[in-house]
Amino acid sequence: MKIYEYEYGKAPPALPPSVLALGFFDGVHIAHRELIRLAREEATRLSLPLYIFTFPIGADMKRGAPRLTDEKRRLSLFGELGADGAILCDFASVKKLSAEVFVKEVLVGAMKAEVAACGYNFRFGSNACAGADELSRLMDAEGKRALIVGEFALDGVAVSSTLIRSYIAEGRMREAERLLGYPFSVTARVGAGKSLGRQLGYPTVNLSFPEGTVTPRRGVYKSRALIGDRVYPAISNVGSCPTFGERELHQESFIIGFSGNLYGEEITVELLEFLRDERRFESAEALKMQIKIDIERTIKENY
Repeated sequence: MKIYEYEYGKAPPALPPSVLALGFFDGVHIAHRELIRLAREEATRLSLPLYIFTFPIGADMKRGAPRLTDEKRRLSLFGELGADGAILCDFASVKKLSAEVFVKEVLVGAMKAEVAACGYNFRFGSNACAGADELSRLMDAEGKRALIVGEFALDGVAVSSTLIRSYIAEGRMREAERLLGYPFSVTARVGAGKSLGRQLGYPTVNLSFPEGTVTPRRGVYKSRALIGDRVYPAISNVGSCPTFGERELHQESFIIGFSGNLYGEEITVELLEFLRDERRFESAEALKMQIKIDIERTIKENY
């Protein structure tokens, strides 16, 4: 899948006529996937490529909403869903455009969209002044078409990035996974810790949460570590290690069945199920006993 950058007022990428799926797609959850699936079907029917028109993860928008995915993961998911390319639009260059100019000059003019696909709650134009109905009207005025996808619900509950964030913040990882379509994960380079786990007989890898991403509930999780092309069961703690004095919030994982040095390597840890709250133990020995119980429980329950 090809990645393009676009800034209004500068020469656009040389793209053919296409079906354009519009949205920020934070998490690329199952409702996003339905929209992209329908856009992909329309593109196939019209023998056109499908492009995702979105904004970079770090764009100055949706303030106060921590991200569910990093950019690399989000773009990878677009490709897995059959997109031919993704267009990362500079948000600052278009945020003050009127709805009419955005459709005429950006979607139809620069992007050459034959069909613009979006969700029912899509907003665009200066101060988010226009919605899906207005997109349909303005595309029609240009001799093009809009594909509006309605609300997507699972078991009667509307799927949204906001709901998924709340599940993760509450440690409800199974519910979050159902709506995401995949387990919530943290991908980062293994950093240096204080070797406290090693002293207890359970060496851990330390990962910092990428800035701006959602933070799970503090506590211990059944998890899974992806190292190269191998998958290992793991136990992960999200917190600040209160037994040994407070540290910055981070995630550390004991990877079951793995031995080796991962310092400086990029790995992914999926948080699968919340086991217990983080707490301060009276001694290192008491913590060691609890870790042993957590590991035995994880192995017993399998994956």
